[in-house]
Amino acid sequence: MAESRQELLGWVNQMLQLSYTKIEQLGTGAAYCQIMDTIYGNLPLSKVRFNAKQDYEYIQNYKVLQACFTGNKIDKVIPVDRLMKLRFQDNFEFLQWLKRFWEQYCPGGQYDAVGRRRGQTVDVGPARPGSAANSISSSTRRAVGGERAPSRTTRTGPGARAPSVTGSTGSRSGLADPKAAAHIQELTRQVTELKVTIDGVEKERDFYFNKLRQVEILLQELEPQLSDQELPLARDIQAILYTTEEGFELQNEEDPDNQDVDHLHNQMHAMGVVDDNETF
Repeated sequence: MAESRQELLGWVNQMLQLSYTKIEQLGTGAAYCQIMDTIYGNLPLSKVRFNAKQDYEYIQNYKVLQACFTGNKIDKVIPVDRLMKLRFQDNFEFLQWLKRFWEQYCPGGQYDAVGRRRGQTVDVGPARPGSAANSISSSTRRAVGGERAPSRTTRTGPGARAPSVTGSTGSRSGLADPKAAAHIQELTRQVTELKVTIDGVEKERDFYFNKLRQVEILLQELEPQLSDQELPLARDIQAILYTTEEGFELQNEEDPDNQDVDHLHNQMHAMGVVDDNETF
């Protein structure tokens, strides 16, 4: 039986000792990362921004999540573009899948949610009461292979890998060839990874470009007021701003960073598994 939004939100808040009030708030990616950490115990939560407000911060969180999926051979496609829009339905569906995955593969035992994220909180309301070291019950959890999953306290490795899980969006009903379906799944995963990387690079590029642009404008505004002693320093700073490396050329053509994504998309289109209007 499908769980309601209140039940899923309560599960997240109780397990992670957070205080989310809406499903769509999970679209920052932070909670998804820590849910996976309750399973594997080795995610770099210090890189996760639980109070993320900007797109580039969301992207950083999804990089951590995608690395977890890739490293543990989880074939589920993360719909990053849709989740980042903080819409209810997309995050609700992804959280439903994540809850089922957690029920199947979480080993149980004690999990110190607050300690693992080094005290980071989500600024959406008063903190939820409860012990910091929250016990993860496995009485209703399906254990792998029909046996109870081992306790976290007895796990010796950095995190036991869960078996590969194929996402429901990874194949089409009209595909009968398992090899083709697997190839499509891999291409889709690569597209998602590349999109996350490209989006992150573009956000960082825009951030630093705007900083340099502000410096340039400030120098232009101050130049008439500078003394003869200060003017050479301003000229030197401007020279640094306008200097390009040898071989660097401004390109008017399509951004080459997107060529890998386009190549993969064209392969999938040729196989008839994506439409021209479909996005990842």
